Amino acid sequence: LKAFTQHLSAVSGLQHFDMAYNFLYGSIPAALVTMPALTTLALFVNYLTGSIPQLVSPLVGLILASNYLSSSFPTPPTTLASCFASSTCLTDFTGCRGFLRPMSIDSVPPRLMHTSAAVAMLLLRRSLGVTFTDWTAASLCLVSGGSMLTPHGWTGVRCDSQGHPIAIDIAATTGQFLLPAPSFPSVVSTLQALSSIALPGNSIYTEFKAFAWHLSRLTSLKHLDLSSNVLYGPIHSSLLTIPTLTSLTLSGNDLTGSIPAVGSQLLSLSLSSNYLSSSFPTPSTPLPACSAHTNCLTDVSVCNTSEAGAGNQRSASECAICGGGCAEGEVCAPNLMVMRRAQSMQSTQSTQSAMAALATLSYPMSCFTSRDSFLPVAMAPAAAAAMLALKKSLHVPFTDWLQGALCSVERGTDSTTHGWTAVTCNGEGHPTAIAINLQKLSGSFSSQVSVLTALTHISLINDRIVAEMGVLAANLPSIPNLQYLDISYNFIYGPLPTAILAKDTLTFISLASNYLSGSIPAVGSQISELHLPHNYLTGTFPSSGATFASCTCADNCLQSAVNCNAGDDALQRESGCDICSHAIGTVQPCGANGVCAPEVSPAAEPGSLLPMTCHASGGKKSKRACKKKRSVCHPLQCGAGYFCVPFVRSCKGYKCVKLWR
Repeated sequence: LKAFTQHLSAVSGLQHFDMAYNFLYGSIPAALVTMPALTTLALFVNYLTGSIPQLVSPLVGLILASNYLSSSFPTPPTTLASCFASSTCLTDFTGCRGFLRPMSIDSVPPRLMHTSAAVAMLLLRRSLGVTFTDWTAASLCLVSGGSMLTPHGWTGVRCDSQGHPIAIDIAATTGQFLLPAPSFPSVVSTLQALSSIALPGNSIYTEFKAFAWHLSRLTSLKHLDLSSNVLYGPIHSSLLTIPTLTSLTLSGNDLTGSIPAVGSQLLSLSLSSNYLSSSFPTPSTPLPACSAHTNCLTDVSVCNTSEAGAGNQRSASECAICGGGCAEGEVCAPNLMVMRRAQSMQSTQSTQSAMAALATLSYPMSCFTSRDSFLPVAMAPAAAAAMLALKKSLHVPFTDWLQGALCSVERGTDSTTHGWTAVTCNGEGHPTAIAINLQKLSGSFSSQVSVLTALTHISLINDRIVAEMGVLAANLPSIPNLQYLDISYNFIYGPLPTAILAKDTLTFISLASNYLSGSIPAVGSQISELHLPHNYLTGTFPSSGATFASCTCADNCLQSAVNCNAGDDALQRESGCDICSHAIGTVQPCGANGVCAPEVSPAAEPGSLLPMTCHASGGKKSKRACKKKRSVCHPLQCGAGYFCVPFVRSCKGYKCVKLWR
């Protein structure tokens, strides 16, 4: 820092100096803090060391947090009104703390996101294509009103004090949402505390109706900003009538068609710089803030009288897009190839200049098949029979899993009526993806899953599954083309089956936040992503021919994790590895026929610390049945030498098994 600022003293009129979030090191030079006109100095989040020089007037604001400064804070000048020096090595910074605001934002610490909300946000990350690496269940979420200086994860997200997301703000982050068809998944409806979503300037290229369809199910949404993207197609009416929505910004896109009726709850509506046509609808109550210029509207006087007339709208030639209109089942959209070239251009520019360049581009508009025209199809009979067998074996609660029900197809939208909730099919009616999340399942995968030859993705996240891994997943390797498996956040226990990690088609496996134990089998070279954190796995992570794009195994009982992630070596469990009353590393803590399993109560959260006890392995029926059939387990249900554990085949989810000690 001293070398970097050695000539600043010549700038006698300098009042504000901000070099936060850099890699500045060394001590703070006295010449910097004693500049005659300097009133604000911000050097937070750097690598500064040494003591702080004596401060002088007219310094008003000083931010030195998140450095390695030592000694005590000097006597402050009388002019100092705002000061932050937390997260340093100071032995005494009362001289600074005395000038903090009465309610310091540093006193509002981040907290872990609520489990179900974290699952929904991870699914949202996947569906939108968000690439922030700190969007993980183990990350802390910044609480609204808290300080950005406090270490936290979930970039762009704010939570309430209970860990529920209340705001998502990811602005002008080039490259975050470049999936072929990003969208908000249906699970977003579980984020009922979410009140603000802002994703402006992210080059989101997709059909608007499919992208935002599920947002209308958010009961607390007040502010929505999707401006300066490449969203196309009509605005769906349900969005403008969300009861809680007061502010909607869709300017700077390529939206077409007429504007639906505007709800009386809206106070601010911005639709400028699109290709919307017809006249602006008369709102039931006047809009305090409204903008609709640079469209193809014939009359906008009810929106904003200053924008009335053709002078504020696009010219007739500009509005002559897609040959004057598209056929039924088509939508007018920017040409994808031009968009891809623009994205390629962004990769060679800074984020700021790239976004500015994108804003000035005019993409040629052409007619493309609308996602609404990818209509649901009847599921193939053999596949439907296999899916019904799966419904029975996993106790899937969806009532629309029926023979003859229509299945949503790839690239289709949920706006079209269909059955087979959480299932996606190809055009021939064969299931390609099953995503049952945040439900309550039990049992195992039936043997008939081998019939599902087109199935590539399975996601059963946070479904409160209580099952032995070897029993639950015994038939998964028989699915011919399975590529993606995520059964994280459940109560799955026992050792990892060798056949799962060795399946030649599987490239992604996540078993995070379960209760798996034992050593990790050999990992197949085909796996590119493997996530096993928050379990009770032992031994060393095996070496393999796999080239991981991502591998996580923190918070286990591993002696070495370097073959997965060297950084996870130091992040193993410090305690709690003596499960089932046996020390870590015991080869068979429950005997040859036993397995170590969690004792799950109805209120238990996946990933939480639960008592682990031994019971019979393999899911075989107990020699002695429970005395009473109950949904809640109680020791008195079982005779001496037996205890009640979760199991589907008897006692409505519980059975008595002999203790293995």
